[in-house]
This record gives sequence, structure tokens and C-alpha cells, in this order.
Amino acid sequence: MNKLIKIKHLLLVGFFAAYTTGAIGQEVSTDFGNYAGGEEIVVTFSNGPGNPKDWVGLYKHDMVAGEVDSLAWFYVDGTQTGSESFTDGELTFPDGMTDEGIYEARFFENNDYTLLAKVIFTVGDIGPTAQRMRWQPLKMRRVMSPW
Repeated sequence: MNKLIKIKHLLLVGFFAAYTTGAIGQEVSTDFGNYAGGEEIVVTFSNGPGNPKDWVGLYKHDMVAGEVDSLAWFYVDGTQTGSESFTDGELTFPDGMTDEGIYEARFFENNDYTLLAKVIFTVGDIGPTAQRMRWQPLKMRRVMSPW
């Protein structure tokens, strides 16, 4: 049963990892697809609108932004005051995430919940992520019909 749950998570991560939301070319990425609990997470953002209060938050994949607080967040200047503007940059979340699961780094506009881009990453041993998976071709074999 536990293996079936891991496979479902793997399929979910593989499906969503192929897509990064970006309405006008904004992008966000993490330095790895899978982290150990408490491992530092580095998030890179690019082509942002350039507001000092554009921000990146870390969420469990099923959390609804605006209905619940992010688990960790920074404005694009790496602070929680947001005084400098950046369209591109890198944010370090030194404490990472402690609970095993599927997470998203979400890039939002101007102190609001207007989503610019997001990327999925995992924490813990829930199976390989799409970024580290190696796809192999399906091996076909000839089967003779008894008819």
C-alpha cells in the first residue's frame, strides 16, 4: 500500500514538474528537485515585474495561497520588509522544509497572491522526481497467438 502511495506521488510530481506556470515569461526554479528534511533550499526567479514586494513562498502542493500562510517566504530582495526591486535573483531558505512531502515554490506579484510562476519539489524519500528520473523505452516482445 505504501509503495502504491509513493507511485501516485511520483506520477503527480512527474506530471506537474513538466509544467511551470508563467503567464508572461516569469520563471522560478529550485536548485534540486528533492531535498532532505531541513536542507537549505535555493529558489531562483527571473523576468519578474520588478516590484520591491514581489515575493516567493514555499507551500505544500495542496495548500491554497491566501487561505493559509506560506510555510516560509521572502520578498525578492531576500528580506521580509521588501525595500529593493529585483526582476531576477536567488533566494535562500536556510531551514528548508522538515516534513516529507510534495511542495511548491510560488512566485507572486507585489505583496499579493497573483501567481507569476511555480515549481514543484519534494522533501524526503517519496521516490525520485521527474528531474532525476531516467526514462527508458518500453521493451516489446512478440507474442504468438494460439489461434
